[in-house]
Amino acid sequence: MKNVVKVGAGFVITALFLYLSFRNIEVSRLVAGMAGFGWFYLLPVLFALFVSFWVRAVRWRYIIQGATEIRTYQAFEILIIGFMVNNVLPVRIGEFARAYLLGKRKNVSKSLALATVALERLCDGYALILFLAAGLLFVGNVEKWLIRLAFTAAGFYTAIFTLMLLLNRFTERFADVAARGTGFLGKAASNRLREALLSFSQGLDLLKSKSRLAMVGLLSLAVWLIFALSVFGMIKGARLPLPFVSTLTFLGIIALGIMIPSSPGYLGTIQYFSIVALGLWGIDKTTALGFSIIYHIITYVPITGLGLWYLAKGNLSVSRLSHDAS
Repeated sequence: MKNVVKVGAGFVITALFLYLSFRNIEVSRLVAGMAGFGWFYLLPVLFALFVSFWVRAVRWRYIIQGATEIRTYQAFEILIIGFMVNNVLPVRIGEFARAYLLGKRKNVSKSLALATVALERLCDGYALILFLAAGLLFVGNVEKWLIRLAFTAAGFYTAIFTLMLLLNRFTERFADVAARGTGFLGKAASNRLREALLSFSQGLDLLKSKSRLAMVGLLSLAVWLIFALSVFGMIKGARLPLPFVSTLTFLGIIALGIMIPSSPGYLGTIQYFSIVALGLWGIDKTTALGFSIIYHIITYVPITGLGLWYLAKGNLSVSRLSHDAS
């Protein structure tokens, strides 16, 4: 029942953001603008897109390193499947699908695997907040709500990081407190929770190594700088008169926007927050909406297609993976 409510709320939010995005739009001008996109940019754009995912896989391998060994191409395959699942199913179940596949293929605890996914997403959050802050330095008259939102997101990520550090350092204490606090559920349930917390903490092993943590931080910047190059190629293809630094604010604002629950594939939120991001640089609403649609297609279709191919190769289906991951 809870998932039904979440899914329903997500579609309502999507409908709201689509309405706000398409309100007062000249459809003929929108279509004409999209038709003028220079598709000869597509090959370098896709190349940079997939390189960013490969570097992301290298980063995830560094995060996992303390718990188990995994080859980069194996991490890449699981990553792509996870992003595909987020594109086609609601409630961000792709993160759990990644943890499930990693646990199954490398024979490690699903809780441990989920911790590595959580760390990876936390690194993304910090990198994109940094991008947004850097990009806003070049923008005049930034609205206060955007600055407050960025500070709120930074505070949220810092709170999660602090909790992870404490859990990793005082694992036994956290596990004992959790077990005692859930004792009313029965000994078996409280013991399962205790074991899950112990396993989750093992997945945070990266936090004990300053050198590995620094490498993961550098790789996080590399992931998003390469992805920014891909977006800049799309900007050039759309013939928007924008500097490279505009991609920093674009990616940062999109990242904040898609934190809001919506339908699968972030439909609606990507459109609305693309308009907000490009509006900072003087791009009108119709042009920005057209760009958002092109951006969405280019980032959605190849990843989803490759993820479905990887899934079929492993004799899995989206519904079965969703069920098992849940």
